[in-house]
Amino acid sequence: MGLLRRRAGLLALPLLLALAGCQTLGEVARRDRPEHPDGIEPQKVAPRRLPVEARIQLEKPAPLEVGTRQRSGPVYDLRRDWLFVGTRGGKVFALDGDRLSERWVRDLGGAIDAPLLLDGDRLYAASARGLLFALDAATGRTLWEKDLGLELGVRMVLADGRLIVPSLGDSLTAVEAETGELLWQHRNPSGSKLAIRGASVPAVAGDRLVAAFADGTVAAFSVADGKQLWQRRHVTNTPFDDVDAGPVIHGDVAYYATYAGRVRGLALADGETVWEAPGRHEGAVHLSLTGDRGGEKLLVLGSGEAVALRLVDGKVAWRAKLGEGDPTEAVLLGDELYIGASDGSFYGLSRQSGRPIAFFAPGKGVSAPASPAGRGLWVFSNGGYLYRLGR
Repeated sequence: MGLLRRRAGLLALPLLLALAGCQTLGEVARRDRPEHPDGIEPQKVAPRRLPVEARIQLEKPAPLEVGTRQRSGPVYDLRRDWLFVGTRGGKVFALDGDRLSERWVRDLGGAIDAPLLLDGDRLYAASARGLLFALDAATGRTLWEKDLGLELGVRMVLADGRLIVPSLGDSLTAVEAETGELLWQHRNPSGSKLAIRGASVPAVAGDRLVAAFADGTVAAFSVADGKQLWQRRHVTNTPFDDVDAGPVIHGDVAYYATYAGRVRGLALADGETVWEAPGRHEGAVHLSLTGDRGGEKLLVLGSGEAVALRLVDGKVAWRAKLGEGDPTEAVLLGDELYIGASDGSFYGLSRQSGRPIAFFAPGKGVSAPASPAGRGLWVFSNGGYLYRLGR
């Protein structure tokens, strides 16, 4: 009988693998478990599972739609204890942060892929169809609406009363935040070299704006009128020179990373190269600072990996493996960095060492950055569920 059971188990193995999406049993077992940085044994580190304090499904994936990505994410308003969430289906939700009851809902008629931007009593939202909205945060009423005719899906920034709106088509548009009046626009000329569409978030330093583009160009502009102050283009013999990660400004240096793996720092004053990390970190899509008082580090996020580089010499301070797919922007909460993976889990890492200390597996991955909620976190999964996680 024991032999028959073993044979039956062997015969059932192909069926189990098929049901698991043709993954190996080891892969299935690891699917919702965070991987560990090189040199750290899993049995010596026990990441805690982040507890779910509340959840609500805001949007159901379409029956035939595969690989839906909810990219906008939650924005928490501490003053009201409200939460604002934009969805792939084109809706903006305002929710009570305690009971998750609806305060108001607006359908903006196009996918909300760019993160929402809250500024006092105004909530700015951009649809993939090119429509830009300023909404009354308390009621959802439209204060103004502007059709930019561009594909909008990148984080917006505020600078000196101006709303700076990057597009996926390698352009920057500045509008008056109060009225929506068009102030200036810059369209980066397309290079002849193959590149991924631009998805870089501009950075503001005083009266200037630093932006990066899909052909490898990094440039500084006057916030007031959009006048270009300097431009640099670092081209290599690699297939992808486009800049998706950065720029990030620290002191008088703007740091950025190309998809091909070069990580550099340019002087804010004139754009000259003043810093470069040795080696390559390919596939970089996000760049941020760890805020580590013991020695500032530059966090480079690429597919399946997070790498912290020491600003003092550009060398690797630590390296951590993430789940499959593209990572989200990192969120710093206390001494912990929280990062989601589009086809994996949601991870908490020590900002000093990169050690995995927490995780949460929502089932369909996370493509939108989390939002701190007091001592916890708000996370919006690709399955359309909004979670409030404790720590």
